[in-house]
Amino acid sequence: MKKDTPFEWDESCRRAFQNIKDYLMKPPVLMAPTSGKPLLLYIATQEKSLGALLAQNDDQGKERLLYYLSRTMVGAELNYSPIEKTCLALIFAIQKLRHYLLAHSTNLISQADPLKFIMSRPMLSGRLAKWALLLSEFEINFIPQKAIKGQGLANFLADHPIPAKWEVSENLPDEEVFYIEVLPPWRMYFDGAARKNGAGTGVLFMSPNDDLMPNCRKSGTVRRKARAHPNMRKMGGADLREINLVSVYVIEEEDWRQQFLDYLEHKKLPQELKARAYVRRVAPKFCLFNNTLYHRSYDGILLRCVSKEEGQVLLSEAHGGICGARHCTACQLHANDIHQPPSPLHPTVASWPFEAWGMDIIGPITPKSSSSHQYILAATDYFSKWAEASAYKEIKAATVVDFIRTQIVYRYGVPRYIMTDNGTPFRNKTMDNFCEKFSIRQRTSTAYNPAANGLAEAFNKTLCKILKKTVAGNKKDWHERLGEALWAYRIASRTPTESTPYSLVYGVKVVLQLEIQIPSLQLPFEKDSRKRKISDSACKS
Repeated sequence: MKKDTPFEWDESCRRAFQNIKDYLMKPPVLMAPTSGKPLLLYIATQEKSLGALLAQNDDQGKERLLYYLSRTMVGAELNYSPIEKTCLALIFAIQKLRHYLLAHSTNLISQADPLKFIMSRPMLSGRLAKWALLLSEFEINFIPQKAIKGQGLANFLADHPIPAKWEVSENLPDEEVFYIEVLPPWRMYFDGAARKNGAGTGVLFMSPNDDLMPNCRKSGTVRRKARAHPNMRKMGGADLREINLVSVYVIEEEDWRQQFLDYLEHKKLPQELKARAYVRRVAPKFCLFNNTLYHRSYDGILLRCVSKEEGQVLLSEAHGGICGARHCTACQLHANDIHQPPSPLHPTVASWPFEAWGMDIIGPITPKSSSSHQYILAATDYFSKWAEASAYKEIKAATVVDFIRTQIVYRYGVPRYIMTDNGTPFRNKTMDNFCEKFSIRQRTSTAYNPAANGLAEAFNKTLCKILKKTVAGNKKDWHERLGEALWAYRIASRTPTESTPYSLVYGVKVVLQLEIQIPSLQLPFEKDSRKRKISDSACKS
């Protein structure tokens, strides 16, 4: 306030100041969450908007507000169905309140159950799959909006009030009748062993003092474990009557599917913390359809989940039943392929350049070139990754032998190994005679397994990509572009060697056409180096 400005304080100013003090003295509208108590998440949707409210009960049981959220729907969200809008409101809330929900268990209160809508879908894709993934890290339990807990008990107490002068008596008539000695229960274990000549049903009783009492009976027919269970109980009951036992616990293995069924159907989690986290993490991979649990495979196929006993039956049927093998070992290994045993493994290790080559045929190529070429015969060096290729109208045994002689032997010397597939142009008498003449070892890859000759297959893929980028519009000049494609491949750095095939073969970097037009530092350096070598050799002489 300024000195020259008159100050007036009337009754309205006093009332306004008093209202501010009263408001500040009241408890805050929003409070901080209390650790260890569940949160209450309310969600609601309208035609064009959605909202959420986060609350928590205090120590007096009163509901206190923690956070308000609301926004309008835009774009395609306006076309969602009512249940999808409810799911959208839930996803909007957990994205905004993630730091709250991760630290507490949350009770979702809504008219519809968005969790059941998402988790019970047989196939999740697109938007629903993304929502299911977001919900998997939170512990959220659904509570219907109209449910009022404790209302039935409150009505009963209101209809049957206790008189104000009622005296509570500590004397209970005939109280000695209710005093009995409760002994720890016995435990009974049983197995489901079965044999061809009869089923041996073994039962083991264990007393509270860990005393063992084994018993075994033999039945005339073979029974599986699940079917033998009632007989076990009968036999155990007869034995228990002989020793006058009062209570027995039958130890049975819990079905592994039950924890996922409880979570998907009733949102019930195990008591252990590790088990709760495991169920929440793995449950989105399962779905409940017609009261049957299914597992979603990677390709979207639903796989029915079976119990341990059902799995044993399926395994026996798969291996020894109608689906079991009916052939000898050799037929099982080779009958579905080419009726030949697999080739032995030959690891290809190149110790020097041009020691080992991988060869393959590319084609038939469509369309044919202008010279009627439709095949490419390619060879790649395993050490330097240097490649040679030529186009042909057709490839026969003589074509392959001539290619090896002119493109490999006459240029780079006689190789030690040549890796090919089992094609007719490579596996023939002409090729065998040629390899025997030059002492070349020919190795073939496993049939129907192109990855066994991986270097040749990788070069074929790279060469085809380069040709697709360099051919003209009619795509019939690819045989003329083959030399350019090989040049581009040879001067490009390869990932396995981190060098270019040209530098590995010749020991120097390639001089490109651009460096001739625009001189670079490489050319003067090479000239100076050449002059020094000439002068050094002259001095030595």
